[in-house]
Amino acid sequence: VAERLTIAAMLAAAFLAALPPYRLTAQVDPTGRWRTLETAHFDVHTRAGTRDVALRAAGEAEAAYAEFARFLPAPRSRIDLVVADNSDDANGYATTYPRPRIVVYALPPAGDAQLAAYDRWLRLVVTHELAHIFHLDLARGWWSAARSILGRAPFLFPNAWTPPWVREGLAVFYESRLTGAGRLEGAWHRAIIAAATVEADGMPLDEASTSSPKWPSGLKPYAFGSRFMGAAAGRFGDSVVARYATEVARRPIPYLQLASAWRRVAGVKIGNIWDDAQDDGAPGRGGTGAPDVTTWMRGLRTVVAPRVSPDGRRILVAFDNGRDAMRLVEFRRDSSSWRSIARLNGANGLAWTSDGAAIVSQLEFTDRYTMRADLWAISPGGRAERLTHGARLREPDGAGDGTIVAVRVVPGGTELVLLTDGRTDGQTVGRSEPGMEWATPRFNPAGTLIAAVRVERGWHDIVLLDRTGRLVRQLTHDSVADLTPAFTPDGRWLVWSREVDGVPQIVGVRGVEDSTAGDAAQFTRERFAAWAPGPANDTLYYLSYHADGFRLVSVPLTGTP
Repeated sequence: VAERLTIAAMLAAAFLAALPPYRLTAQVDPTGRWRTLETAHFDVHTRAGTRDVALRAAGEAEAAYAEFARFLPAPRSRIDLVVADNSDDANGYATTYPRPRIVVYALPPAGDAQLAAYDRWLRLVVTHELAHIFHLDLARGWWSAARSILGRAPFLFPNAWTPPWVREGLAVFYESRLTGAGRLEGAWHRAIIAAATVEADGMPLDEASTSSPKWPSGLKPYAFGSRFMGAAAGRFGDSVVARYATEVARRPIPYLQLASAWRRVAGVKIGNIWDDAQDDGAPGRGGTGAPDVTTWMRGLRTVVAPRVSPDGRRILVAFDNGRDAMRLVEFRRDSSSWRSIARLNGANGLAWTSDGAAIVSQLEFTDRYTMRADLWAISPGGRAERLTHGARLREPDGAGDGTIVAVRVVPGGTELVLLTDGRTDGQTVGRSEPGMEWATPRFNPAGTLIAAVRVERGWHDIVLLDRTGRLVRQLTHDSVADLTPAFTPDGRWLVWSREVDGVPQIVGVRGVEDSTAGDAAQFTRERFAAWAPGPANDTLYYLSYHADGFRLVSVPLTGTP
């Protein structure tokens, strides 16, 4: 009996280990009417409302399939590609059992600091998830023989036994190699690698996959794994990644034979490449920080821009330190003290109302399958009032007359809307269309103009609109990522985060409403990254990246640096 129980426990463990981890998001709603489009290698499942998105996803999937087939053996069965619209969170995942399946949520990552490098967002997410399918479906040696007898048993996927840094590192590597964008060389991963190497003596190989509350937490497999794959490809050629995946897929105990498989493929120790990859990513990053930088909070986990109140005396912060639920915090500038106002279910943007309350966008389940972004008003005393229900609104900002501008999620895109007099349908001022998305709108102090990120085929640029949606001025137009614009309370400056020599810094333009406004001035010299500005009239608050996470810091905002 004990022997049978041991065997059963081993099979159960194998089943769990063979399944790649799910990301926290809403599960696909199986009810209602679904439609299926058949392509050469995919069965594409969608609803009527996301048909156009599914057609585009099908084209991206077939193109990516042809690219992957040059490097890795093709999966042995057709692949389900599900395009779902029941979650207002840009995400996707892949599974291999009972048959290969990719799920893509129909929301682009416009304005996301982590995923700002893309040309077509569907191309990026489909390529990443298809990399998992090709990788995890591989079976060689006795694994292949066993699968020919037992079929697609969940414990017969050898690469699913590899640690997360192998699985996610390979997927990020191919996401970047096959799209020319992605996270491999993006500012987000560069900051993580450089800060860990300089400030924390690097990331040991045996810690890259362990679950830990210590930052960078769940980002470790993506950042350090892809850095290893990229460094290895730079030294031995891109084919080394595919050869490694194939070699591991024939090993009897893959998890314990990663090092020997690597030595057989590359002829060097795996630890040497791991350490060299981090060392190569650390030197020469950004500046050394200005001497007048003041640190107010440490160890934050979420890139949500702090918001200075219209009177310039208080700051709203999404406080997330990884040890407790996220909280809405009010920081008082005159006393340097802060207090917790309310717990948050995540935060997709903060704003002030004219009467001193906070507006917060949070994700909330509207039924057992559907997760929508809605707006809440939170009083200074912590009382929360829900403003919308299922309105799909993110990244709000408020004008003095009570008007709210926000990003509204639509199937496969985002648009800008104005909400007035309690209406939730709103006036569209920035329309969504294939290849164009919107993010992080901000009113000027007078409430007459809106600065926003307009994403055209992956280019994140800052534009200025009036309340009708007419383009007043385009401030940037290039492939460099420009993110999270914000006006000073007096309207003198518009600041935002922009990569300078590959490192995100805070820049700004004075007199942006005038056609004679000059070039952008640079306000920060952060070594790793500066994101999410929240300016006061005389002080620039922002999130500075370090090995322990994000820090709320400030520098003077007086004249041109």
